[in-house]
Amino acid sequence: MSDVQKEQSIAPEQVVYFEDDEVVYTRNDDVIFDQERGIIDSLREEPTTRGHWGLALSGGGIRSASFSLGVLQALVNARKLSEFDYLSTVSGGGYIGTSLSWFLRNKEFGTTPELFPFGRPTYREDEAKTDKTAERERRDEKSNRILDFIRQNASYLTPGGGLNLLSLVAVAMRGIFVSLLVYGTFLVVIMKFVAMLEFFAHTNEVSYLWGRIATFPVVRDLPFALTLALGIVALLVVGAIWFIITRGQSYERRVRGQKVIGLGWTVVFVLGVLGTVPIVSDELRNWFAGGLTGLGGIAGAITVLREKPGNNKKSPFATLIPQIAAGALIYGLVLAAYSIIGAGYAASTDNVTTYVVVGVVALALSVIASLNYVGHHGIYRDRLMELFMPDDAAIDTGRWHPAEEAQNYAITCLPDQRPYHLINTNVVLIDSDTRQFRDRGGDSFVLSRHYCGSQATGWWTTEEFTRPERFLKSPKLTLASAMAISAAAADPNTGAAGRGPTRGRLVSTLMTLLNIRLGFWVIGPRTARRKRADMLVPGLWALLGLGFKEQRTFLELTDGGHFDNTGVYELLRRKNELIVLADGSADSEFRFGDLANVIERARVDFRAKIRFEDDLSLDGLLPGSSTGKDSMDEKFNLAERGFALATITYDNGKVGKLLYLKTTLTRDLPADVYGYRADNPDFPDQSTGDQFFDERQFEAYRELGYQLTKKAMDDEKVKKSLEI
Repeated sequence: MSDVQKEQSIAPEQVVYFEDDEVVYTRNDDVIFDQERGIIDSLREEPTTRGHWGLALSGGGIRSASFSLGVLQALVNARKLSEFDYLSTVSGGGYIGTSLSWFLRNKEFGTTPELFPFGRPTYREDEAKTDKTAERERRDEKSNRILDFIRQNASYLTPGGGLNLLSLVAVAMRGIFVSLLVYGTFLVVIMKFVAMLEFFAHTNEVSYLWGRIATFPVVRDLPFALTLALGIVALLVVGAIWFIITRGQSYERRVRGQKVIGLGWTVVFVLGVLGTVPIVSDELRNWFAGGLTGLGGIAGAITVLREKPGNNKKSPFATLIPQIAAGALIYGLVLAAYSIIGAGYAASTDNVTTYVVVGVVALALSVIASLNYVGHHGIYRDRLMELFMPDDAAIDTGRWHPAEEAQNYAITCLPDQRPYHLINTNVVLIDSDTRQFRDRGGDSFVLSRHYCGSQATGWWTTEEFTRPERFLKSPKLTLASAMAISAAAADPNTGAAGRGPTRGRLVSTLMTLLNIRLGFWVIGPRTARRKRADMLVPGLWALLGLGFKEQRTFLELTDGGHFDNTGVYELLRRKNELIVLADGSADSEFRFGDLANVIERARVDFRAKIRFEDDLSLDGLLPGSSTGKDSMDEKFNLAERGFALATITYDNGKVGKLLYLKTTLTRDLPADVYGYRADNPDFPDQSTGDQFFDERQFEAYRELGYQLTKKAMDDEKVKKSLEI
């Protein structure tokens, strides 16, 4: 658009683009918030002076979705769900949150108790059942069928009908094959090019004059690449001596010297790795043995991908082991490429044409293949969509059925409704020029009905951001895709709250090579060009760990939990007066890592302070804090309660409240919940890696969420504090 050119001459916070007198892009958050508040206030049944309320459903996979469903049911039963203005969801909480928005879209259901889409709620004693109409009976029946469908099909990755575990593994292997076919071919061609330059040949055999004079016995039989590496090391040593002699030189030279030294050692590392390839290959006599060595090592790294850094034991090797294991397997792939070209110690130029043709074919495939297709986003999205956004045929039969209506349903098709849904994702910014974004690994990127964007990138209107031309030959950004992006937990260069082994470059490179990624590539909000993301651009840059900046043409969106796993961050940004957080994340050691992360970031970014009440503090959520000392307390190590209350003090002096609900066992729960715990000691903090819930497991979490929220709504201190 014509106004895009104005950006270079306008301060970032003032950039506003117009089209037909409407804002289509802005760096000013207030523009976004004013738009949202106007929509929300227009939908309130009665004018009110109270502030806005927000409900946050945390990440945690199907476990969080089940727990959050129970929370929703309890809020309905207390006649409170219809009072919330915002629904902020992350990852697993987004499963059920998106499902709620999906069913509310056609006004068949609503947020009042009698119209709730997930099971007919328990009627209050003062509610006259004689007032029920035939229409209400029909809605109640469908509501119960929806709940039954979700409960019975919670093992959504293997719904049956040919979509079983074998087909799931086969699709994952296909993704790995496609990735290795393209990037592996590139690697083979590169190795051939390196061999032609005689980097693998003995130093005393290379055809270069300067290589022939390297006749020292200690290097003459070494691969030329290794000799070059040693030569650069010698130069770096001379440079260090010169630095001593000149007594540190000037400030400018010290800065320039530090950059040169860093580049020098990078070259030494690359040449050193290349130089060891022929030696190791000759010793092993079988490159496959090297590959298996690396594969065995990486098994330990893969097991930590789904663990939160806060739950790992502190060890000096905690972060090194995954990186070393990943490096071992990458090295095995390099050995495989070397074996394929049959380089040996002597360079060969035979069949160069063959490698050129193969390279061109791989290049063509990389341009044709869309990253959003060949990755695992598609299958993940489809299975989630079929369970949480089902067609009537699936609801009526209770069995898997293609979700044809939801398949192409865009976010922009959602009607204006309360609660206004904020779908939280993370935009990967590991190369950002802004230290804060770079250290955190990204920024909170919101997808919603009217605006999409972040502080780092700015904001587009959703209509503009999701226009088909911007996603040419890629899956359009539908509501189902937004749900799946928010839950894209496995992705290179990311980690829980921006931390963990998967932030490491070696692990990220391995994940990219093996196509272990659920993220989604989009056209950046600040870009007007109409392109699509393919395996060459930005795929190759991603493989090399380059180009993750907010100014780039392409941006990668991943799990919102990679920035904030609670969903509270965006509600605090909007200064909500009341925030209810359903925390269904795995936290078996009760470190409150996700909560601590959002409290710290809210204080740094918004100058908002969160302090828990003394009589409703986090202590009461800890196992063993129950005041009762009977056999039940001892057997199940019960907590005093499942909720805590905090005061929020915003930077403008405004005061709000945070009601925190957490998966913990308390007294007076239904017997089936205790029974499930007796058979499953890790309940209610079973691994997020378990996405194959059966009916009993689903019900245990749902009922726990319902009971804990109900107790919170009945608590006199909570009622008084929240005036509910």
